Amino acid sequence: MKKIAVCLPSYNEEDNIENITMKIDKALRSVSKNYRCVIVNCDSGSTDKTNEIFRSLKTRVKKVSILNKEKGKGVNIISFMDYCYKNNIDYAFTFDADLTSFEEEWIYKILDKLKDNDFVVPIYKRRRYEGNTTNHLMIPLIYYYYGVIVRQPIGGDYGFNKSYIKKFRKYKTDFIRGYGIDIFMFLLALKEVRVSEVSLGFKRHKPSYGKMEKIFKEVLISFDKTRKYLGDIDNISFSGEGILSIDSSLDEEFYDHYRVRDTYNFKLEESNWVLTLKKYLKYSRIDNLSEFLASFRCYTRAYWREFKDKSPEECERQIYDLAYLLKEEKVCL
Repeated sequence: MKKIAVCLPSYNEEDNIENITMKIDKALRSVSKNYRCVIVNCDSGSTDKTNEIFRSLKTRVKKVSILNKEKGKGVNIISFMDYCYKNNIDYAFTFDADLTSFEEEWIYKILDKLKDNDFVVPIYKRRRYEGNTTNHLMIPLIYYYYGVIVRQPIGGDYGFNKSYIKKFRKYKTDFIRGYGIDIFMFLLALKEVRVSEVSLGFKRHKPSYGKMEKIFKEVLISFDKTRKYLGDIDNISFSGEGILSIDSSLDEEFYDHYRVRDTYNFKLEESNWVLTLKKYLKYSRIDNLSEFLASFRCYTRAYWREFKDKSPEECERQIYDLAYLLKEEKVCL
């Protein structure tokens, strides 16, 4: 019988670990006639009761708790990959431990895609103020270097098979121990295996606006190092869903977080973001991370302001237009 393992990488998620674990347990129970299933909580030194709660839950499928002393999402994923390899797991999933919108059908949809693919990346509907590193950094850079539009390459909720796990262990390196793990996983998949998107509906999770700058820096550094580490990526096998990802709903939590701090009055064309990206593409290096971040900050806040009352289609078009601009135009400074 083939084996399924689901990873919940966590750090201080005591308020949601029961919710997500029990939802996954229910989903796995429905496929347990055909698969041996396990839920693996990989925790990087939580100071709250995340691990205690997880261990106490009475699930129908097997649970495993892995405690890592070092902090970082990448640390958790690496330990999960080691577990999968040692236990001969056939199909593996990673779901963020702060997910509140997980649906049972996500497991079925990803499993179905894994029949013909080795790595499955999610595509969600998300609120217009979320996914800033994805929207304004990763989408244009991936399109420029690899010629594919991937809507959520760092979505975090992945599915992959035994073949990919072996590739990961072959290539794993030290610079992916934080938030940079997702872009490393995706680019490795793009280089080595068959990749597909799967539509999972609306995603809701703990607000990450306060971590936006930390995520941006770690993802950018990881992208830069991963691209050079993996070398050229040819003969890409990628099948996309091509659906609209921005949801029409606004986000009151966003306003609460940035109402006081949002003192920037730049317009999109004044933010220097396109120029910053062009410099990076021309010289293929990060000369000044602080300036890079400042430009990104100005652009994203100008985007929030200018597209506050636009339709989801207009919001999405602006994201794609930036990618097309960088890809089609010559890099002239």
